[in-house]
Amino acid sequence: MAGAQSIQNRVDPMSKEAFALSIKQAALTVCALRRLDMDYKVALNTSATPVFQLVKFQFGMDIEGIDEKLEDQRFIRFLGYKISEITLEACKEILPPDVELTIQKIKSRLNP
Repeated sequence: MAGAQSIQNRVDPMSKEAFALSIKQAALTVCALRRLDMDYKVALNTSATPVFQLVKFQFGMDIEGIDEKLEDQRFIRFLGYKISEITLEACKEILPPDVELTIQKIKSRLNP
């Protein structure tokens, strides 16, 4: 019985598509909050929190296509980057100018 129970509790990784959709929803939330004059960093944290909780508590930090499970702080930084990247496409005109510069710097470090 114990073996059957452990198989039943196993969780499949979050699919790439579901993760991408969560990131896009979070980015659109940042845009909506910025339109309400919320500070960018507060809007980013507000939108990233549900994505982080979903990935951590429902999927055990396991995302399809990512070989290693990221530790919390590294994953939070990754979420901030991915959400900001999409936010730039969706509502660049209402973001602080330093957001685009920061994303460009990170991209240049990732793709030298």
